[in-house]
Amino acid sequence: MIISDDYRFAFIHIPKCAGSSVSAQLAGIDSYHGKFSGDGPHDQLGYIYFCHLPLQTLHDHFPEEFRKVTEYDSVAFVREPQARFASALMQYVRTYKIPQFKISVHAAAAEAAGVIEHLRKKPQTLEAAYSMFLPQTSFTTLNHKVLIKHLFLLGQMAEFADFVRMKTGICFRAGNRENQSAVPRSAIVKDVSSIFRHVYVYLPQSARYKLKMAAVAYGLYKSATQELSQKLSENHEIRNFIDDYYAEDIMLFKSLRSAQTRAASSETAAA
Repeated sequence: MIISDDYRFAFIHIPKCAGSSVSAQLAGIDSYHGKFSGDGPHDQLGYIYFCHLPLQTLHDHFPEEFRKVTEYDSVAFVREPQARFASALMQYVRTYKIPQFKISVHAAAAEAAGVIEHLRKKPQTLEAAYSMFLPQTSFTTLNHKVLIKHLFLLGQMAEFADFVRMKTGICFRAGNRENQSAVPRSAIVKDVSSIFRHVYVYLPQSARYKLKMAAVAYGLYKSATQELSQKLSENHEIRNFIDDYYAEDIMLFKSLRSAQTRAASSETAAA
């Protein structure tokens, strides 16, 4: 989460909705100097990700920041719920279960049942390992009222960049995407990656990101989210869980997509 008192601007970091990419570029205007960008212990909440705080949590434990979020020009990205669940699952697996160089779509899908069981037991958990699965509406809506003033679909990065430039003067680079999930394209790539793993983990984050993007560009790694999302959609139980757990997210996404379609139609008619 980025809060700028100078610009009366707040970016709400919904997990797996381009938050890392946006926060990296807006860090320079953050009045809290990264306080809400990492993970750590909280006296009452336990060990949490401070960048992933739902509105109810902000209201209850960070009232001053909640006031600013509701008063300032607040923005957030919204993503298609099934694709977002797949992206969150892939990150969960690579962070807590399987090293990046060993991950496969099949292995990630096999972890879905355990995640779903945990979320059913603790549907609004702030646990660091599971906060990425929180519904998007937890970050946009409180007491059935949408409090975030400007919501963009993930595909509206260019429109978001225009808004940021207008509000803050920052030339936001719409094409930059960080923290994307990728898996080795072949067993050979997986074996080679394992050899260099011990060197890779000691590189700076920026260097690791550049290497990963280069590997994807050269076809050594492939984006995993779309393939995993398709695989998950073939499982009836997982589909039912997504439809139930993310029911409000689905409604929000459809509403924003319809508004985008109407706006595009109006622009076409005006032209």
